[in-house]
Amino acid sequence: SFNANGGSSCSSISAVLNASITLPISTKGGYKGTWHGYAFASSYTVTGAKTFTAVWTEKSLNECYTSGIYEIWTTNQFKSIRNVATNTSNTYKLMANINLGCSSSSPWTPISQFNGTLEGNNKKISGLIVRADGVSGSFGLFGINYGDIFDVTINGSVAIGGSTVSGVYAGIIC
Repeated sequence: SFNANGGSSCSSISAVLNASITLPISTKGGYKGTWHGYAFASSYTVTGAKTFTAVWTEKSLNECYTSGIYEIWTTNQFKSIRNVATNTSNTYKLMANINLGCSSSSPWTPISQFNGTLEGNNKKISGLIVRADGVSGSFGLFGINYGDIFDVTINGSVAIGGSTVSGVYAGIIC
């Protein structure tokens, strides 16, 4: 039997002892996986009853590149935009809601400059906390935005000089 562990479900396979079977493929957005050491779609010789459990590893941002678009499934993949966003015109598409998980003691560090396209895909970025106490210059989700950002809801708060303002932010705040 197969425990997809959060991935797409797989039907059990019936086979006789010593028969060779092809293990099914399970998918989970933003992750790559194995059947606990056995590759998806690999051959396996049946030696007895066995339950295969999928083990998932988060993909890097580069591994999420499909047909000219970086598909963003996880918070870490979103955060990785900061490593490639400056001076590039890449397209990023949110495939799931993203929770940045910021706190007042661990606020968001803006992605300094964004030149690409962020297709929100009607998803939400939440958990954004920006602190700008005594800070000059741009701040927010992106420090400076020269790109296009659309179809995304951004929830969080911005603290400026000790006052907190909550809501959705666009432009330089975004």
